[in-house]
Amino acid sequence: MKKNTIFLLYVTLFFSIGISQRYFSDPTEIISFGINNSKEIQENKKFYQEKIKSAKYALKPFLPQIGINFSNSKNVPIESPDTKIKSINISINQKIYDNRKEELTYKYNKQNALIDYLTFLQSIKNFELEIVEKYYSLILQHKSIQLNEELLLSMNNELKIYEYEYNNGIGLKSDLIEYQISINELNNKINDLKNEEENIKTDLLNILNINSTEEVIFTESNSQLKIEKEKIKKQQKLIEKKIITNDIELKKIDLETSFQKKQNFMNKLFFLPSISLHGEVSFSGNNFPLTQPTYSVSLVLSFDSLPFFPTNFSNSLSVNKKRINSASNNFSTNIVPELNYFSNQRLRKISYNQSLIMQENKLKELKKSTTQLINQHDSLIDFILLLTESISLKEEKLSIIEYQSKNGLIKVSDYINEKINLNEAKINLLNQQINLLLIQKKLKILTGETK
Repeated sequence: MKKNTIFLLYVTLFFSIGISQRYFSDPTEIISFGINNSKEIQENKKFYQEKIKSAKYALKPFLPQIGINFSNSKNVPIESPDTKIKSINISINQKIYDNRKEELTYKYNKQNALIDYLTFLQSIKNFELEIVEKYYSLILQHKSIQLNEELLLSMNNELKIYEYEYNNGIGLKSDLIEYQISINELNNKINDLKNEEENIKTDLLNILNINSTEEVIFTESNSQLKIEKEKIKKQQKLIEKKIITNDIELKKIDLETSFQKKQNFMNKLFFLPSISLHGEVSFSGNNFPLTQPTYSVSLVLSFDSLPFFPTNFSNSLSVNKKRINSASNNFSTNIVPELNYFSNQRLRKISYNQSLIMQENKLKELKKSTTQLINQHDSLIDFILLLTESISLKEEKLSIIEYQSKNGLIKVSDYINEKINLNEAKINLLNQQINLLLIQKKLKILTGETK
């Protein structure tokens, strides 16, 4: 019974420890956690989704404006009875035509809100890339420590052989000292790598918004470093097209350029009026219910885009007791001294030309960066293949040098250097494989691939 109780306590302790730990073994899993655990991303997502809805339903300029006015007045003359007058006015204003100015602004705001949301999605992809970079840096650091510790273990075993040979008079003390110095240097290197590993892990925890006091274990799955080794130079035109189509900054420039072009065209149609319709019904009387309705309707032509002399025309009809009882035509104009009018026109044209230049420069920049990224990708594939072959040759060479060292044909330092070079080559191979993975991930982000 006592043994069973102790066993249960151990099991309980084991599971309680397990609950306080987090295990991550795959970049996709870490990315998913990072996004879900980021309050900033979640709030920004709500903000930009709401911004799209707000822009979609910003229909106020196209809808009629209805006004209701109620008045109750009382006149108190000195030598006559008091009079009370009550009135209710209901008016409606509807814009019929404005040379599509409001429509253009509405479409621009909608598209701009969508681009802002796409920019936010792009920032999430950059956030994913940052997590992947930190994760693989951590894996690289951990692998470097493992390889150096394996080398240290091998050198410690060989140190015993050198000590035995020296103690039995068949080895040189200088060889023994040189080997001990190399082991000490390797120990220092491992300590530095461990400190750097801790710093990278802290950075990754901060990105994931995980408390540093919480125990988190990052491991590597067997399938992580399966790299696509197919070259992509032949697909450059297709990749370039996808990157250009998916680039958010270029979409913003395109939107601004298109908007400015349409605005400049509309400015040339300054002689076209804005047309609106105004209707009103009025009820008045001394007491409720109010009778005596009066109807009026006005058609207003506003030439508000005319330079120097913005002008308004209006035609009104008033109906009372089913009869037209008044009709009026109104004309009004203002003299506006726009001394900078022609300067503003030139500025609009210059601004449009600047947008075209920005568009052209951005396209050149995207094509250049795409070419560089593809060349870097394919060069890394060649480099990794050659480095893999070189490591095999170095391993073969090391076995020969080990034999020569044991038989006094070469210096011990040559053998030590060869072991260290082989170890560094393995670490470099892993580093280049990770660089290739990051380039492939970046290409997927730039081309808009989701997987």
